[in-house]
Amino acid sequence: MSDPLLPLPDTEVAEVDEAARRRFEADWAAGAPGPIEGYLPDPSAATWLPTLEELVHIDLELRWRHRDPGSTAPLAEAWLDRFEALRVDPAIAGRVLEQECLVRLRLGDPPRLDEYRRRFPTLVAAGSAAEAILREALGGDDDGGDAIGRYRVLGEHARGGFGRVYRAEDPPLQRVVALKRLDRRVAGDPELQARFVAEARVTARLDHPGVVPVYELGEDDDGPYYAMKLARGRTLAEVLHATRRGDPLARSTLVRLFSSLARTVAYAHDQGVVHRDLKPANALVGDYGETFLLDWGIAKDAGATAPDRQADGGQPQTPGATRAGTRLG
Repeated sequence: MSDPLLPLPDTEVAEVDEAARRRFEADWAAGAPGPIEGYLPDPSAATWLPTLEELVHIDLELRWRHRDPGSTAPLAEAWLDRFEALRVDPAIAGRVLEQECLVRLRLGDPPRLDEYRRRFPTLVAAGSAAEAILREALGGDDDGGDAIGRYRVLGEHARGGFGRVYRAEDPPLQRVVALKRLDRRVAGDPELQARFVAEARVTARLDHPGVVPVYELGEDDDGPYYAMKLARGRTLAEVLHATRRGDPLARSTLVRLFSSLARTVAYAHDQGVVHRDLKPANALVGDYGETFLLDWGIAKDAGATAPDRQADGGQPQTPGATRAGTRLG
């Protein structure tokens, strides 16, 4: 059964149904994800199409990461054939291809642009939106050799809904750092810029081993960015999934991981910060057993400075935090 064709959103930044996203990720973490169709909002809702795109990106990445060795790799065609609405806008279809491309790059199976041209001769035609998106993912646009501030970009490390994280060299200190900035598609959005800066500030204020330290907050012609420690490892979601798939950790190890994360949360609460998006995908287990709580983008910060105060009783809040008539986290 084909999905309804909806009008495209009026702006590039469309709202995702966060409750639907969290339910889908939770079911994936539990090892029992249902069909995407069961998580989508009402087809008449403005959130329907952006939520569909977000869930497809999540599903594609997790199916690549958790497929059985030797099994057929899931390809973008499966989702594009299944959801006609993803093909209405070439940019949306291109982003589905981009997600597959980025997952393969991270998993050591790098594709080539010629492959996508063969698979999608019309969609990835020369000069198309999809071709431009894939060119950027495969090597252009801040993906090797370019500079952001004083940092030399070495390659992309991770990508979320609105942001990118790069591996970058800090030449004066001769070290590799993680450099985060908004995706250029949304970099000009004032509210997202404010939320991004607030995330950097609240993360920097939390001086704790369980929070990735922030080194610098800067801005260039493409908007704000911040540098932080490059933390390596697996998300807690990946650790738990591997445990269910027959690679169990000792119970004492799992207890230690959860206890460490709980102490990080307790410290944040003592500092007046509520994370509001706690989930296994936002916890990182490092290569040496260290744990980090990631993604403070919608944290509520009672210690925010005056410019971050919102007009609902004068309470200090992070931009994007709870306001009259809205709810996050």
